[in-house]
Amino acid sequence: MSPDRAIIRSMYRDIVRGIVRLKCHNPTIDMKPDLPRNLQTELEKAQTDPCEYKKYLLSELQFLAKEEFLKQNKNNLMNLYRKLSRGEKLVDTLKSIRNLPSLSWNGLISLLVDHRMLHLYQSVWRQKFAENREEINQGILKDMPRELARKKSSALQRLKTHKVTTPFGTLSSGDRTKVYRKRVIESRSNTARIIKLHLKTLQLLGHIPNPFKLPYVPLPASFLPLDQPRQRYLIPGSAKTSVLKKAYDYQIIKTIMEPEVEYRLNEKHFLGNIEHIVNNRGPARIKIAVTQAGVMPASYLRQPQKHLNFMQMVAMDIKRLMRCARKKFIWNLSSQKSNVVSEPKYGEGYGVIGSRGHSYDEIMYPREYYQQLAVDEAIWEHVVFCQTTNEKPTVSNSQNALDRALDSWISPLNVASAAVDQEMDLFFNKYKAITKQLRVEREIVQNKTNAYHKVVVANYLKLIKALEEKHVFIHSDLYNNDQTPQTRYDAELIVQDKILPKLRVGVAEREKPGKSLGDYLVAAGFKGFKMGQTFKKRLDITKH
Repeated sequence: MSPDRAIIRSMYRDIVRGIVRLKCHNPTIDMKPDLPRNLQTELEKAQTDPCEYKKYLLSELQFLAKEEFLKQNKNNLMNLYRKLSRGEKLVDTLKSIRNLPSLSWNGLISLLVDHRMLHLYQSVWRQKFAENREEINQGILKDMPRELARKKSSALQRLKTHKVTTPFGTLSSGDRTKVYRKRVIESRSNTARIIKLHLKTLQLLGHIPNPFKLPYVPLPASFLPLDQPRQRYLIPGSAKTSVLKKAYDYQIIKTIMEPEVEYRLNEKHFLGNIEHIVNNRGPARIKIAVTQAGVMPASYLRQPQKHLNFMQMVAMDIKRLMRCARKKFIWNLSSQKSNVVSEPKYGEGYGVIGSRGHSYDEIMYPREYYQQLAVDEAIWEHVVFCQTTNEKPTVSNSQNALDRALDSWISPLNVASAAVDQEMDLFFNKYKAITKQLRVEREIVQNKTNAYHKVVVANYLKLIKALEEKHVFIHSDLYNNDQTPQTRYDAELIVQDKILPKLRVGVAEREKPGKSLGDYLVAAGFKGFKMGQTFKKRLDITKH
C-alpha cells in the first residue's frame, strides 16, 4: 500500500469513529443573523426536528466519506492535499463536539454545506467545459509556447478522432440492421474498387477498348483532344461505374470477371506464396539483429511473427537513451565547447527535451555553471565564518575549513553527476542482459518455427490433394459438389470485432454455390480472399 493510501485510510477510520460517537449526542444549534443564506437555511431545517435531522446528517456524512475514500487520486498532489485538508477539518470538528457543542455542530453543518456547493460548482464547470470545449482548448493553445502547443494540439486531435465502438454482440436488433447495411455497402465498395483497378489495367494494356473511343459512350464535357499527348494515355474517369455500364456488358463483368479476379488473386498472392515457402524458402531463419539507431547497439530477434511489445520497448528505450545522452552532454559541457551544441540556448542554460528543467522549454544548466556558484558560495561562507569567530585561524586551519566548505557545496554536484552516469549505465546493462537472453530465446523460437513449417507442409499437401480431386479452376464453384460452410453473418461480424481495425479484412459480399479456391485455402488453415473483402496489395494478376 502506498503512503498516500495509508494516510487516507487512517483518516477514514477517524471519520467513521467520530460519526459513530455522534449518535449519542443531540444537535445543539446556534442561530446567528450574520450567517450565509445556505447555512442559515440548513440550520433552520436542523431546528425543526433535531433528532431526525441528525440521522440524515450522519448518513450523508458516512456516504460522502466512503465516496471520497474510494476515489483514486491519479497522482494529482494538489487534489490529495485538498482532500486531506477537508478530512482533517472534519476530524477536528467531530472531536470538538464534546467541548463546544453549539459551535461544533454549526461547523459540522457548515462543512457539509461547503461540500455540497463544491460538488455543485464542479458539475456546473464540467457542463460548461463540455459545451465550450473547442473554444477553451483554442484559448489554452494560444497561451502556450509554439512547440508545446503543437504537441498538445496533436494529442487533442488524436482524442477527437478516437471513437469507441460498441461490440456487435451487444447491439439491439435495430442497431444490428444498421451495421448490416453498412457492411454490405463496404463489401460492394471493396468489390467495385478491385474490379475497377483490374479494368483500368486492361484498358492501359489494350486488352479491352478505351470506353471513350466507343461510339455509344459520350465524352466528358471537360475533355479536349489536345490534352492527350500520347495515344496510350486514358481519359480520367474511364473506370467510373456509369462509364463502365455504358461501355461494357456489366452482367458479364459480374458473372465472369469477378470470379476470375478472385481466383487469380488467391492463386497469385496466397497459393503462390505458400508454394514458394514450401518448395523454395523453407522455414524462416531466426536471427539476432542489431539496430544502431541510438547511441548504443540494441539487439532484437528478427522473426516472421510480430513481437510488438518488445519492439515498442526497444524504440522507447532508444528515445529515452538519446535524451539521457543529450542531458549528460549538456551537464558535462564546458564553456569552450558551447558553440557545438545543437540545443537552443537560453542565457547560461540550454533547452533539453526530457530533462525536466525549468519552464516549458526544459532549461538545464551545465555542471560548470553550478560549480562556479558553489565555489563562490563556499568562499563567502568561509569568509563569514572567519569574520564571526574571535579566534585567529592559522593558514592550515583556514585551508581545511575552506576545503570542508567546498566539499559540502560540491558534493551534491558529484551526486548529480553519478545519477546522470547511472541513468545511462542502466540502459547499457539492460541490453547486455537482453542479448544473453536472446541467444537462448532464438533457439526456442527457431524450434517453434521449424515445427510450424512442418504443419504448413502437411496442410499444403492436403490442400493440393483436395484441389486435384475436385479439379478446381476459375469457375469450378458453379458445379462443385463441395458446399461452402454456411456461416452466419452475425458470427462473422462478431469475429471481425475482435480484430484490430487496421487488420480487419471485412466480410464476403455473398456466398457461392460451391467451394472456390479461397474456400479451400481457408479450410486448409491458410489465408484466402473472397470478393467483398479488402485487398490492399497491388493486384498484379494481368499478363502483359
